[in-house]
Amino acid sequence: MTWSHTIIKVVCAVGLPLATIFACSSSTDSSSNLFAPSVSGCTPTTDSVQKTLFAPKCATAGCHAGATPQADLDLGSPGVDARLVGVAATQCAGKTLVVAGNASASYLVDKLGTKPSCGASMPSGGPVLDPSDVACISNWIAMIKPGSVDGGGSSSGGPDAGNACNAGYTSCNSVCVDTKSDPMNCGTCGNTCPVACSNGACVTACPDPTSNCSGACVDLKTNNDHCGDCATSCTTQGKTCTNGSCSCGATVSTLADVQGQIFTPSCATSNCHAPTKVGMKTLAPQAGLDLTAASARANLVGVASSTCSGRTRVVAGNVSSSYLVNKLTGVGMCSGSEMPKGAKLAAGKVDMVKSWICNGAQ
Repeated sequence: MTWSHTIIKVVCAVGLPLATIFACSSSTDSSSNLFAPSVSGCTPTTDSVQKTLFAPKCATAGCHAGATPQADLDLGSPGVDARLVGVAATQCAGKTLVVAGNASASYLVDKLGTKPSCGASMPSGGPVLDPSDVACISNWIAMIKPGSVDGGGSSSGGPDAGNACNAGYTSCNSVCVDTKSDPMNCGTCGNTCPVACSNGACVTACPDPTSNCSGACVDLKTNNDHCGDCATSCTTQGKTCTNGSCSCGATVSTLADVQGQIFTPSCATSNCHAPTKVGMKTLAPQAGLDLTAASARANLVGVASSTCSGRTRVVAGNVSSSYLVNKLTGVGMCSGSEMPKGAKLAAGKVDMVKSWICNGAQ
């Protein structure tokens, strides 16, 4: 992501209006290392981002705190990562608050700029956020792996700033980066490439079959964040890059597969996601979600979640935006517990649901 001559503002801090223009270096989302250390003492972990930035600057009275926070976004209570990662923005259709591993696709970062996709930049009339703090938020997002809502805090055991990084990453100034492709830390920490980084060495041109995307040499045929061209991300759709196109994979699951192997035996049961007769009465299914064979698709595709404001149960063709997947994996949920209760689905069955959604939820 590139921050260049941009007025960067805090998300919902309250104070006097200020505006400052910063000229910053460029970096890729997977290896942001623009400013270090953070002036607020922020390190790119969930706990630190919340304690040093969200809590004091956003979770204030009348803003992102309390029983009725602005935009339905509570940034003060525990579990903030689950309310951000993979969660749809309530005030901007098609946008996700935080996209794991991709700061530039995250609406949270979008709102820090001068021209966000929807509404006004944040804060409204508030002081700017120091660029080192913005970098910390971006680094935190870049370090979040799909499938984990924590950017490195103790709850997930992911890479913790200043300590061990996940395999393939190196800690540079308390940020885990890939020195094979990071143009700001190419081969070793602090080695900046004027053009691009390829396999840990600075190059003046990316070798075939790779292309230069913001200083990183990537294969546009297989790179999930740059598929076909530098701007196309398969990650945000929950797809993989195959021969330069975002693909759902070779296996195609149908609704009949999902219904027969998952919904009917595990979900559409008595007192759960099926109408239940009690004496002369018929009780509605839990959360108003009927997953019996005759009603499942109509109750899922394009239908707003009744328990998570701004989320859609199933977005045809988009796995990452489908709240059903969050509920089945327990990642990025707004409320409640992972489904089905007491009987976690095997990874293969979750993949079956993802395949059905990815292929259009027909």
